[in-house]
Amino acid sequence: MPATTGRAVRSSLPATPLRAHTELERLTQERERLIRVRSNWIDYQSRTEAKLAAVDERLTRLRERLGLQPPTGRQAARQSLPAAGASGSKSMREVDLEY
Repeated sequence: MPATTGRAVRSSLPATPLRAHTELERLTQERERLIRVRSNWIDYQSRTEAKLAAVDERLTRLRERLGLQPPTGRQAARQSLPAAGASGSKSMREVDLEY
């Protein structure tokens, strides 16, 4: 069994102060980038939820005006799913399964 030397075992911290400073700067920038990404995601999520609520409200008003019942069961599930092909994939097919 070969003996492990200091070179073969990788330390969890950089070996030199220069590398430690380099890694510190890189991780600091990565942390700032991730904070920006999270902020943008949260902002986008809240805007999307507001738009979705507005669309749902408009659908409710239109259904009431036309005297239609709100969708139930399979119709509600179908409306909550993205349209077929919306993801750009043409290999998807809608299949009804009954148990």
